[in-house]
Amino acid sequence: MPEPSFTWEATTPLWRRLLPWLIGAICIAALLAAIDLEAVAASLQRARLGTFALLAFAFVIVLCLIEAANLDDLLRVFGHKRPYPEVLAARAYTYLLMLLNYALGVAGFGLYVRNRAAVSAARASSLMLYYAHCEMLALCVLTLLGAAAFLDEPVLRSVALAAIVYLVGSQVLLRLLASGRLPYGQSLRASSLLSCLLNSGAARTWRIAAGRAGYFAVFILFIALTLPSFGLDVPLPVLAATVPAIFLIGNLPVTAAGLGTIQAAMLYFFAPFGDYSDILAYGVCYSAALIVFRIPLGVLGAMAYPGLWQRLGPTQASPH
Repeated sequence: MPEPSFTWEATTPLWRRLLPWLIGAICIAALLAAIDLEAVAASLQRARLGTFALLAFAFVIVLCLIEAANLDDLLRVFGHKRPYPEVLAARAYTYLLMLLNYALGVAGFGLYVRNRAAVSAARASSLMLYYAHCEMLALCVLTLLGAAAFLDEPVLRSVALAAIVYLVGSQVLLRLLASGRLPYGQSLRASSLLSCLLNSGAARTWRIAAGRAGYFAVFILFIALTLPSFGLDVPLPVLAATVPAIFLIGNLPVTAAGLGTIQAAMLYFFAPFGDYSDILAYGVCYSAALIVFRIPLGVLGAMAYPGLWQRLGPTQASPH
C-alpha cells in the first residue's frame, strides 16, 4: 500500500484554500456594518494601540515558545525527540503557512515531523491528529470549569454541553475502536493514522492536554492585559470562564483562524463590560496582531533552520 503524503494542499484548488479567509472577511465586514463602522473607527482612535501592540508582540513570542514546548513534549513522549530550537523554528515557520491556509500550517508541521524524525507520513499524521485531540480535551475541560461558575449563561451552557459530548463521545469511540467491536473495527484499529490515539494511554494524553491547558491559560492572561487598552475591564474570573468557550467556537471549521466567529463570541460574552464598538475594535486588532506579529517569527524560523524540510535517515533522526 502506498504511503499517504502531505501533498493534498498542492492539488487543492486555490479558491478552496482562500474560501475560509473570504468567509472570515465577510463575517468581520458584517459585524462592522451591524455595529456601525464609524463607532468602531472612533474606538480605534481612542484605544492605546501602542501599548496593545507591544503587549501583543511580547505575548506572541511567549506563546510561540510555549507551543513549541508542547510540540517538543509530544515528540519526546512518543520517542521522536528533536532539538527544541529546531522544533521552535518549525512551529514559527508554519505560521507563514497558516497565512495561506490554516490547515496547511498543521500539515506543514506534520511534514517537518516526517522528514526530521524519519517517520512515515501516516505516523506524522497520527501525531498531529492526536495533538489536536489533546487540545480539544484541554479546551473542553477549561470550558466546563468556567461554565460551572456561570450556570445561568445560556450560550456558555450550550458550549459546555458540546464539550461534554466531545469528552464522552471521543472516549467511548476510542474504547470501541480499541476493542474492535465497531463495523470495520479491526481495520480501523490497525490503521496507522489512529495509532497514537489508540495506544497513547491516559497518563500520556492528559500530560499533553495539561500542556495545552497551560498554553490557553497564558492566552487568557494576554487577553486580560490587553483589553484595558480598549477601555474594557472584564473581570479575570469571567475571562477564565468564557475565553476557552470563545476558543472552542473559534475552532469551528467555518472560517480561517476563527475570523468572525471569535469576534462574534467576544461581542456576546464581553457585552456587559463595554460598548459593542470597543469590543469589536479589540476583536479585530486581536486577530490582526496574531497574524501580523507571527510573520517575523516565521521568517526568523525559516532563516535559522533552512534545512527544516530535509529528509533525514533513521540514524540522523535518532533521539539525542
